[in-house]
Amino acid sequence: MLIPEVIIVALDDMTVSRALEVARRVAGRRGVWGVKMNALLAEKTAGNIISEVKDCGVQVMVDRKIHEIPRSAANWVRRDFEAGADMMTVHASGHIEMMRAAIDAARDEGRRADILAVTALTSLDDEACMDVFNTESKGTVLRLGNLAMRADVDGVVCSVKEVALMRGLRRPDTQAGSTTGFRLRVVPAIRPLWYGSPGDDQRRIGTPRRALDDGATHLVIGTPFFKNGDFLENIDRTVEEIYGIAA
Repeated sequence: MLIPEVIIVALDDMTVSRALEVARRVAGRRGVWGVKMNALLAEKTAGNIISEVKDCGVQVMVDRKIHEIPRSAANWVRRDFEAGADMMTVHASGHIEMMRAAIDAARDEGRRADILAVTALTSLDDEACMDVFNTESKGTVLRLGNLAMRADVDGVVCSVKEVALMRGLRRPDTQAGSTTGFRLRVVPAIRPLWYGSPGDDQRRIGTPRRALDDGATHLVIGTPFFKNGDFLENIDRTVEEIYGIAA
């Protein structure tokens, strides 16, 4: 059976040497698309960690969650793009001009990276979303997803609880005479069934199978892989849980 490469292994809270070790060991693993690093890790070697991890043979998602004025957002994106990032995140709440500046900075004539718009952080529950956005979580994600659609980003980041909504959003395709949706729908806060009760700071969580069934294209998973046991075995257990076969 051909196993899609949907898993993005989160390298958060790691030293540079540990992140490089993990990147080398997950390279080519069945089911693994690549790795994700947050801004803290990306800055530990002044951004060079991106190219170092790329040299391990994996694709890289740089999750800075940029929320800046358009020019500054473009500068951050351009820097990570030149270092080799394949996906980068910006906050949809930075609005359309900022997202479009990021898109322009993430491409040249020979290569392009994907820009993902972060909707509502998965650590926010309905009450927190009401405090921040004056809308519960699904309404918040829908509103920010529509902004991202208008900006024409490559994809969105949302929780498993809203990914079906994001799959349903469409934009007119004037050339094809039809509509198109987000090409990428990346879902963090994934908790496999084998992991049990998480007891962490994530609020809107879900299983990998549920996320894929509802329209996720990629799954960001970190804590379940590294909290207990061998992370390669845990990746394999997750692939088996998703597809019902041994990895």
